Amino acid sequence: MALVLPWLEQGLDRDLYQLDYRCMQAALVDRGYAVRLVDPLDSRSLREVLAAPEFPLILTVRSQAKDWPVPVSGTAEFQAIRDKTLVTLIGNPPYYDGSTGFHDSVFRRKLAMLMDHDTLDYAHGVNRSGARLLPYRPAFNDIGLEDEAQWLPTSRRPVPILFVGTCDDPERFREAWRALFDRFPQVVRSIEGAAELLGATCALPVVRALERTTADLGLDLDLRSRAGRLALTLLTRFTTSQARRRLLARLAGYPSLIVTAGAVDLQKRHADCVVAGPMAFAGILDLMKRTRCLIALNPNSMTGAISERVTNAMRRGAVVVNAPNSAMQRYDGTSVGLLGPSMEGLTDWLDAATAGDPVLDDLGEAAVRVAGAEFRMDDAIDAILRHASDPATWDQPQAARVVS
Repeated sequence: MALVLPWLEQGLDRDLYQLDYRCMQAALVDRGYAVRLVDPLDSRSLREVLAAPEFPLILTVRSQAKDWPVPVSGTAEFQAIRDKTLVTLIGNPPYYDGSTGFHDSVFRRKLAMLMDHDTLDYAHGVNRSGARLLPYRPAFNDIGLEDEAQWLPTSRRPVPILFVGTCDDPERFREAWRALFDRFPQVVRSIEGAAELLGATCALPVVRALERTTADLGLDLDLRSRAGRLALTLLTRFTTSQARRRLLARLAGYPSLIVTAGAVDLQKRHADCVVAGPMAFAGILDLMKRTRCLIALNPNSMTGAISERVTNAMRRGAVVVNAPNSAMQRYDGTSVGLLGPSMEGLTDWLDAATAGDPVLDDLGEAAVRVAGAEFRMDDAIDAILRHASDPATWDQPQAARVVS
């Protein structure tokens, strides 16, 4: 298998993916696979791997493959590439451009593994290439775990509260949809109505919210069209940024560490609230071993996706407190904590983390066990290989849907 690193695109953490790929490479080598790790910025190496018959499986993330250099259509080299199998890992909702472009790649057989299980039906609706779409369980990175015997109990760790994530100004997304749909005031009303619904509850999926408001207005807006996907993308980014701003305003009143790429003006900050800029992902993994409570609000927090921050924090014994999330519901109260639809319960968790409540110890120990049993890189790799190599995956044709 060839593992092709992502491009340096906006909003993509290349350091995170380099660690992910190192762990995947080790898991594949342990299984006897020949593995080549490729930087797509090295176009010569990429062309060599794409043409080499010993690499029938190509794995990348999101929509990277559509931009790879390929020979002219109709040549033997082009056909050799087309006959390979592309496996794409998708973390963002399927209406993001970064999650749909893989349909435009030249590979005849495409397998997309989606972390966002709540929008699988939507992903099938915009499947314009006949790709195979399957749910995917994220894995933790197994580096930096050799000192596990020295970790402090969760309640006694030095970092009470940790938040990691970007924090954009939500109003720039509102300005964007007003400008882009300025000739369609009903569309603007629908998006803003959905934004109000989502501002009142973190439990409502973005797709469902916009479906509701378009129906209420009698609006003929196909959410699977280009316009619909753009509206969903802007709405999701607005809602997530707005929720994060509200969340960080709460965290600022506690002894906390906020690692963010966005410039955040936090008022009434606790003397021990520290706002830090982005750091290397390996440093974040080490930080999780010293954290009592990770507060998580995922980029697609209104959907059923579990981010790599959640799995990594669990494996390192931090208690993850997350906004409502269907994929995490089964762990609620035993190894993680889920907040209510309007973030109810947040204060209780922040107080427990600040005080070093002993209840965190049991939850932290359970989180380590759950992560070790259910989010192992070996299991994730096995699932990818099993589906990619199983003839049953490809036997039944899957209709492609044409969307405009």
